[in-house]
Amino acid sequence: MLVVFTAALVAWIPGAAALAWVMIGLTVVQSFFGGLLNLLDVINALSPFWWISHYPSSPLQPSHLGTLGTLGTAGIVLLAFSVAGFRRRDLRTS
Repeated sequence: MLVVFTAALVAWIPGAAALAWVMIGLTVVQSFFGGLLNLLDVINALSPFWWISHYPSSPLQPSHLGTLGTLGTAGIVLLAFSVAGFRRRDLRTS
């Protein structure tokens, strides 16, 4: 999810690519310190890992399948958006 978010940023707004690092930093802070800092749910919701709970260490619940489908769909949409952005740019080499 973070990779396609970065690709969409670079494709459409190359100058804002540093925002991808902000999202990665936010995801790291939320994953490691979210419970300790009592972050708001709005801030937690920006991290894709918050939506899937503790999947590798605990079994995947049937209620998470819809969330995983939504995240997958959002990833595909962002990928298509980034491909469209790269196609509109003139990236020919000489």
